[in-house]
Amino acid sequence: MKYGTMPPMTTLDEIYPGLIQKNIPLAPFTSFQIGGPADLYAEPRTPEQLEALVTEAVKKNIPYYILGGGSNTLFSDKGFRGIVIRPQFKAITVTATATANGNSITAEAGALLSQVIQAAAKHDLSGMEVWIGLPGTVGGAVRGNAGAGGKEIKDFLSAATIFDLKQQKIVEYSNADLELGYRHSTLKDKPHLIVLSATFHFEKKLPAEEQRILMQHTLSQRHATQPKGHSAGCAFKNEIDPITNTAYSAGKLIDECGLKGTRIGGIEVSNIHGNFLQNIGGATQQDVLDMIALIKKTIKEKKNIDLHEEVQVVSKDGTR
Repeated sequence: MKYGTMPPMTTLDEIYPGLIQKNIPLAPFTSFQIGGPADLYAEPRTPEQLEALVTEAVKKNIPYYILGGGSNTLFSDKGFRGIVIRPQFKAITVTATATANGNSITAEAGALLSQVIQAAAKHDLSGMEVWIGLPGTVGGAVRGNAGAGGKEIKDFLSAATIFDLKQQKIVEYSNADLELGYRHSTLKDKPHLIVLSATFHFEKKLPAEEQRILMQHTLSQRHATQPKGHSAGCAFKNEIDPITNTAYSAGKLIDECGLKGTRIGGIEVSNIHGNFLQNIGGATQQDVLDMIALIKKTIKEKKNIDLHEEVQVVSKDGTR
């Protein structure tokens, strides 16, 4: 399908005037700052609008992509020949009681993870403060079981409200149903399941002021050990040997193989943290893919370890 010839979503244009835009550059919506224009683009303000958009897209055979915070997404320089949907429903509800089991936060998919952390701190609910400074939305965090500091979404998630596109119904998924693993969930294998909201439980209570001090310390450490600029955070997953259970830090492996400072086109391996690939100006999707391939090849040759990227690569037609 040629650029600009995407079938119009006429019905939705009439129901939700102004919801669907055309030829919108995607680079500004990603931390990599890479990506050409999407044929169609929408920011649904309610779960109902999102459900209508993906349902109509499937009916018209239009590829769709649900975009969260864009902190782990690498779009094609040619853009996306379909519709990119960026949820903007962000309601957060806090339930704080005297009992541990009663402390919970329900957040809609478009809410930023940082907003959930701040809401928790206001009610003296703690545990997530180690994630302060992490980008991304609730929907994306659940889908990828995001984590840092030794904790993951699965440590807090009670349930997620999911729109099942195939069944055309809303269902509740428990923590176990989502099969949460290291940077993975069943949602990655089943793109027809779309997160609408998630409920997190908190068993630990810590005064907001103490959390503020911890968050300041966390941010200081992050600023000292991670580069600034345009990147997608950690490019590769850490690896664990299934036989010896030995853990390997991807950043350390990259450093030991002398890859820091390596450049391909506009992409560079950070000199501060080897697992960060930085767009130093004019980087393309192909630059990033070539760098990923070079790093994986080098680590395999020198360390006999297979690295797996965390970055979500999106081609112009929605496939890698």
